[in-house]
This record gives sequence, structure tokens and C-alpha cells, in this order.
Amino acid sequence: MYIRMSQYCDKVVVLKSVSMSVEAFDSSGHPLKGVRKNTTVQVASFGLDDPIRHPEISDDKVAEFEAWRETQKQRIEDAFIDSAVDGKLGGVPLLKTRSSMGNPAFKVGEFSGLISSVVALEPGVMKAVLVGGEGATEQQDTSLVLLDDVVTKEAICSRIREITQDIMRYLHITNRKGTEIFPLADTLDMRAAWTALGCALDSRGIGHKKVTGPIAGRNAAKEGADIFNEIKKHVQEV
Repeated sequence: MYIRMSQYCDKVVVLKSVSMSVEAFDSSGHPLKGVRKNTTVQVASFGLDDPIRHPEISDDKVAEFEAWRETQKQRIEDAFIDSAVDGKLGGVPLLKTRSSMGNPAFKVGEFSGLISSVVALEPGVMKAVLVGGEGATEQQDTSLVLLDDVVTKEAICSRIREITQDIMRYLHITNRKGTEIFPLADTLDMRAAWTALGCALDSRGIGHKKVTGPIAGRNAAKEGADIFNEIKKHVQEV
């Protein structure tokens, strides 16, 4: 009997291995007796603050499982704090599903150490708020970025790449289908926002009459596909 976190670490699940008889036949189609196979079944599931109590779970196992759960809860709390200090708020703690995922010291079935962040703020501002003190206001003032810096080519390209990387990393670490995360309506909203960026980069915004297809010896669409492939490969290797 053992315990593990649920997919999004919002509860714990107690499992056990059992041996079950199965139907089996020889090459002539005659039934074979005594054929069994091992399988895993769920004993019970509990919320993160629920008492772990079940007729099949011994007192020794209760103490072991509750101590294990407290360790996971503390790790999750620490990860949220670290994430907030880095300027990332909200998100979902993720289950470790493979040995290469997240913190190498954590085991498969435990909290991975990863938080899928949903809101990103200026890290310096968030750290100042958490730490507090007289320097908080000063830190917020010094963290402000001039508009001239925001609209540089490097800054814009970096922000767009970060969005692409965030999407691909989230798909990779959660093993969820993108169509499950983003319904068609949401995808169209994001596509519309992306098209607005395209408008800002042509004659309706910057002023260049043509920025699509081969131009000035370059094909930005092909270059973009290459960048996407690099990002996808990098995410899968991390």
C-alpha cells in the first residue's frame, strides 16, 4: 500500500497492488486455470487537510501517510513563495510523472516542485512587497521600465518568445492536450490578439507596406517556424 499526490496536487490517493484471476486460453482455445495478474487499485482519496482514516489503512500507515502529506504540503507552500518572489502569482502545483521532471530530489508520485504560473509581475516589485520595510516603495519605483526600453526590438521579441515558451512548457509538463486547455473561443481570442500585433507591424502601425512572405532576402514566417521548433525542442529537453 502506498500514497501519491493527485495530478494537480489538490488531494492524496492511497493505492495498493492486488492479484486478480483472469480468463486465459491455450493455443487450442481451452481455458487455463489459476492464471492471475497484478494490478493497482485505489483504496481511498483524501483532501490535503482531511484525516486519513479508512478500514484498510493501519494506524502505522496513517502516521506514515500523514507525515508524507505534510512534507508535500510544505514543499508546495515553499514553491508558491519562491514563485511569488520571482513575480509569478497563482498557478497549479504539478505532480511529478517522470524522473526527469522538476526537482531531481523528489520522487515520481510526489509534488514535482513545479508551479504552472498564470500571472507574471515584475520580480523586484513582488520581492519588495513580500519582504516589506522602508525599501519596498523605493524598490517599486526603481523597477519601473521606460517605454523606450519596452518597445525595443529585443524586448518585443523576448516577450513574444516567452509567451510561446510558456505555452509549450505548460503542454509538456502537464501532458494535457492544448485543445483541453484552450477551447476554440479562447484560441480565437488569442489569435485575434496576435493579429493585432501583426497590424502594428505593417502599414497600419509601423508603416512598412509589406512584412509577409519573402522580403529583403528574408522570410520571417519561415524564420518564425524555425524559432518555434527550437523553443519546442528546448522545452522537451528541460
